[in-house]
This record gives sequence, C-alpha cells and structure tokens, in this order.
Amino acid sequence: MLRQFWEFCCSAKATIILASVTTLVAIFGSAQIMHNPQLFSTMDSKPLLEWWHGYLPQANIYSLWIPLCSALIVLLGLNTLCCFIDWVYHLKSRWRKMGEYLIHLGFILVVIAYAWGSIYGMRSSNNSIAEGEVIAIPSMSGYFLRLNSFAPQVAPSGRPVDMLSNLTLLKGDQELKTTTVRFNHPLTHGGLAVLPGSYTQQAVGFSCSINQQQVELKQGSTHILPAGARVNVLEFHPDIQRIGRGGGRNGAPNMALRNPALLLELSAPTKERKTIWYVVKQGVPQQLLAAGFTPQRLTPLYKNYSQLTINRDPGAPLAAAGGLAMTLGVLLSLRSFYVKRFHNRYTTLPLA
Repeated sequence: MLRQFWEFCCSAKATIILASVTTLVAIFGSAQIMHNPQLFSTMDSKPLLEWWHGYLPQANIYSLWIPLCSALIVLLGLNTLCCFIDWVYHLKSRWRKMGEYLIHLGFILVVIAYAWGSIYGMRSSNNSIAEGEVIAIPSMSGYFLRLNSFAPQVAPSGRPVDMLSNLTLLKGDQELKTTTVRFNHPLTHGGLAVLPGSYTQQAVGFSCSINQQQVELKQGSTHILPAGARVNVLEFHPDIQRIGRGGGRNGAPNMALRNPALLLELSAPTKERKTIWYVVKQGVPQQLLAAGFTPQRLTPLYKNYSQLTINRDPGAPLAAAGGLAMTLGVLLSLRSFYVKRFHNRYTTLPLA
C-alpha cells in the first residue's frame, strides 16, 4: 500500500492532475482580480502572506482561491520532489535523464524560494530621502541607505522620465556598495533591491532681498542686519498649523506652503537674544523691523527628495539557482534528444 502511494506521488498522472487543477484555480482567481479591483489592487505591493493578513478581515469567499492555489503549488512541488528523490535512488539506471531532473530540481528550488519570499520578504515604497541624508532600511536592522546625489529627469510635460540616484548601501558605518540607480537598474545586494520610484519637492525656506542683498532664509542660515544685529534661522515650517511649534520636519515631503513660518533668533550687540516667530502671511514682526530685518520679494526655495522603493526577497538567490538549474536541464535535454536522433539515423540499417 505504501509503495503504491509512493509510486502515485512520483507518477506523471499525479503531476497532470495537480497541474490541471492549479491552472483552473488560477484562471478563476484571475477572473476575481478583474471583477474585484478594490480588493486585489494592492496585492503586488506587499509579500503575499503580509497582504493576506492585512486584507483577511475584508476578504470574502472569492479570495479563498489564493490559499488554495498556494497549497496546490506546494503539492506540485512535493510531487516534483518525490520524482527527484526517486531518480536519485535509481541514479545508475537513469543518469541519461539528468536534464529532465535538473528541470525538476530547478522547479523545486523556485517553489521554495517563492514560499520563503512570500513569508519573510519585505516591500516598502515612497521612502523619501534628500541628498546627503541617510535612512534606515525597513525590516533590516543595521542597514542604511545614503543618497550621494540626485538628478531627476523630467519631460517638458512634467512627467518624470528617469530618476538618477547615486546610493550607498551601508551596514553600520561600513560601505557595502555604491551605485547609481535608475528605472530598470536597481541597487541589488543579496535579496535586497532598491529602485527609484519618483521624486517630490519640499519647501525649505525663502530667497529674498534684505538691504538690497540676495539672501536665503532657511534653517541654519545667519544674516547680519544693517544696525549690527544678527538673525539666525532656527526653524522653517511650510505650514505652521500642521506641524506646530518645535515640531521639526515631521511632515511628509511636498507639504504645501499653506501658512509658512520661520522661527528666528534675534541677537543685538547690547540686548539679550530673542526668539521670534515670523509668520509670512502676518507680515514681519515689529521687533524685526526695528532691527532692520526687511525681507522683500520672497521666493520659495525647494529641495528635491528621491522616493525609493525598497524590496527584500530572501529567496531571490535560491530562485536564481533554480532558474539556472532549469536552463541547464533544458540544454542537456535538447542535447540528449539530438544525440539520440543522430545515433538512430546513422546506426539503423535499411531493410532489404
């Protein structure tokens, strides 16, 4: 009985049944994706298991094809594994079929890699970073990305054409890899892939004229006024109502200039230092005007932010090995076929 079950697991009959049922379930699932876009539109934005847990509360009976199809693929992988084990056990008598079983082995590795990535993978989009900044990579403790330079290429219509981001991958303080990523040319390291998504801009201050001199009012800048007083720009907020005093740059990039404000420090030679809020829409406070702070022709200053998509698939190297095994298997199978054909053509004697 056990032997019959093993022979069935290794048989082409089991393969045909599993492959046929899997195909039918996948066709049904494709139809559900088309008819329920609100449920399945974000399916590719996360690893499968993470997506399934997130959408399980709103999933209906029509989404049950996902675990069913996954289970069938696993069974198909187990069927292929049984065939491979049986071949290894009878290796001396079946070595000529090495190409076919390399294809089997490759398929097994791809199934394992897909399951590994679906469970332990990570996908993160809209990771904003400006030139010179360093951000931590989600779900990878101790790994960071540094943006060395960023040059977005934009068509006359305003549509992004390419995003040239020179990135350095860091592990702690150690530089692992530096490369320029662009569309279809990611930074890769093991199972990690960093791709450019788009870009955005954030207002960082104003360019203006003070006492007929062009200056930039942005965080960290210092300006000497005609009467000898000094103005230091401590903070800049694109929208003081959204961020609030002392909030820093907590808002998302591309925050609109709804109610811009600067926190200034005024230090006169004979007076104490004072911090004063300059809300642009309300005009320059009297204390600043008295010190000679008279900004004119304010023009917003913007800073570009690269928005990166960071994916990590721990099964990617295993999937690559599986693809290589299948490719070698196909080449060996083709060679075996044509060698047999050549042998039969020139060794078979014609009938008298």
